[in-house]
Amino acid sequence: MEALPRLPAYLEAVASEYGLTSRTVGVLRLMLEELMTNSIMHGRAPPSAPIEIVVTVTDGETRILYSDAGFPFDPRCELPPESRFDDLDDRPIGKLGWPLILHYCSFEDYTFAKGRNRMRFTLDRTRLAASVDC
Repeated sequence: MEALPRLPAYLEAVASEYGLTSRTVGVLRLMLEELMTNSIMHGRAPPSAPIEIVVTVTDGETRILYSDAGFPFDPRCELPPESRFDDLDDRPIGKLGWPLILHYCSFEDYTFAKGRNRMRFTLDRTRLAASVDC
């Protein structure tokens, strides 16, 4: 979990390089913290194993590559249906991670190779634009 404390600085550098809004950075941080926590708590990734995060912005798209050394977990097949389709307001406390991730991101791809999960997402900027500042 060594990557978690470094996440804010990494996202600040990405935001500075690509001109991302604070809202975009906040959603990226929420999503990545959820994935990292899941890697340790549910995927049993060894704490010493690196978690790889790469955020790129091209042609107006924000893409995320997330990789860990946890047990194989393909969200396309292994997420319960309610985690993919429920309204966020209907979710019980403590069961919001994947619904939040999928609310803001499109899941693009999953592979498991050489002992690592690799997931690719694209941030849905239309959802960000439609959300309201409080």
